[in-house]
Amino acid sequence: MTLGWLALLGGLLALAVIIAGILLAPMLFRRRRARRLASSAARLRCHYLPDGRRLPAEELKSLPGFGEVQTTTLTNLLHRRDLDLATYLCDWPAPGRKLQTIALLHFDSVTFPAFVLDHNQLRFHDAAHATSEIVNLELLRFLERQILPLSISASGRWMMIYREGRPIQPEELSVFLGEVHSIASMMKRSVLVETQLPE
Repeated sequence: MTLGWLALLGGLLALAVIIAGILLAPMLFRRRRARRLASSAARLRCHYLPDGRRLPAEELKSLPGFGEVQTTTLTNLLHRRDLDLATYLCDWPAPGRKLQTIALLHFDSVTFPAFVLDHNQLRFHDAAHATSEIVNLELLRFLERQILPLSISASGRWMMIYREGRPIQPEELSVFLGEVHSIASMMKRSVLVETQLPE
């Protein structure tokens, strides 16, 4: 009888350890990822912030696909300032989706119509821009060469670029940042040519 109770107790203890492991695994993953991203910040010439509290939530609400997202749900924010562009790389646990890394770009000198470019299909949120030349052949060719598709949305001075449901690993961030800045440059050129403003 004692051996039976010991076996039952051992089984319950093993089950408790397995359940604790399942419950703790996501938290341990998030902590490890935060440490790795924080240590990558200097290499990428970025500043690290644990969350997106400092981002202008009201401005970002107009961004298609971003909507009513609370900026405090954005984590592991890497911020970098270039000449006329602020770049924010961050993790976004989008509702009902897996964790994904998004790039939020703020342009000082360019304003975009509200649009979504998803799997090379462009949708404007305003019929007046339906014939816009904002997406040029250079950008479409760049996007077609991507193994994993990128999604792009913009409104006003903000743009969001991401691969759906995919967190970018710290060692891949410099490549992703290069892709993001290439897209930003192509989009900026398209807007400046369309509005006939000097670059």
